[in-house]
Amino acid sequence: MGSSSLKIAEALKGVNRIGIDSTPLIYLLEKHPLYFDRMKVILEYLTSGSITAYSSTLTLVEVLVQPFKTGDQSLVRQYEAILMNSP
Repeated sequence: MGSSSLKIAEALKGVNRIGIDSTPLIYLLEKHPLYFDRMKVILEYLTSGSITAYSSTLTLVEVLVQPFKTGDQSLVRQYEAILMNSP
């Protein structure tokens, strides 16, 4: 585990709910070179069920702007899946 992963793990101790805005989702799904690993740590907490994430309905609109502009339907489907089909 890298040092940024340890800092995130430390910051998440005792946390059971978090809000996720548009930018972190973009970092995760588009594999941002600086932030992807950090978001992966958070995703591990979410998939294990130890943390529940919440997001605004505006997040979907915000993350879809660029994929629609570029015609990236695969990315559109990924965002829709994570935001509309996740518990």
